[in-house]
Amino acid sequence: MLSREMRLKRETEFIEVYRKGKVYQIEPLRVYALPAREAKIGFVVPKRIGKAVFRNRLKRRLAAAVRQNLSLFENLHLIFRFEKPNLPDDFKELENLVKRIAGEIHGQSIDSPT
Repeated sequence: MLSREMRLKRETEFIEVYRKGKVYQIEPLRVYALPAREAKIGFVVPKRIGKAVFRNRLKRRLAAAVRQNLSLFENLHLIFRFEKPNLPDDFKELENLVKRIAGEIHGQSIDSPT
């Protein structure tokens, strides 16, 4: 997981990002991004996606990919919300998904449509 300082923890932080942040949709994720002084990241997986073990595995895998590419998300509060239970099986594909998300947030073109 990400370090404690890097995580969104309070409900008020989540609400602020949901209300004021910009939304980006890249299957299977919906990402909410809000400019901030430091990077903080939260992961949300609704119960309809699966059982707790599966939901936690999704969060751990995505957190590992985000941690590898943390420099792409400086000065942002982010919420990664799973809309579908299918993350790429290969870690390289997962890293590419994270890079596509960063490109979308920073206004660069991405390979596939949203």
